[in-house]
Amino acid sequence: MEILMIQNMSEIFLPPLGQLPSLQTLNIERLDGIVTVGAEFYGNVIEDGEVFPELQGLKITGCGKLVTLGLHCYLPSLTSLRMYACDNLISSLPRTPAHRKLELEECEKLPLQELPQTIESIGIGGCDGVKSLIEALKKSHTCCL
Repeated sequence: MEILMIQNMSEIFLPPLGQLPSLQTLNIERLDGIVTVGAEFYGNVIEDGEVFPELQGLKITGCGKLVTLGLHCYLPSLTSLRMYACDNLISSLPRTPAHRKLELEECEKLPLQELPQTIESIGIGGCDGVKSLIEALKKSHTCCL
């Protein structure tokens, strides 16, 4: 399976998707009960260090109760991360070696202190937690905002 979309569910836990090594695109939309993405999401196969070796695109939309995104070092191929309307998300974004595109909208509590060095395209709107990062980027003239 290369593309998977999960939407409009009130489940409290995500299914164990870490057992899909060929997954390239994952869209998670309007999962009202999701508070955390943790070991159950990986299918408890974290020992290898790379749970989604082929995942290139991740989009999380309308998960207003999501607080913790435990995707730290398990996404070696991720190039695009898009997050919209995750108002309560307070955990840091995953650090991935191939990350090129980042889009954040209405993620008001998300703290973002730094960007991955590989980022080529960024879009941010309605994210109060990233204002200091934007100001620092403007002052350093390292990119165009």
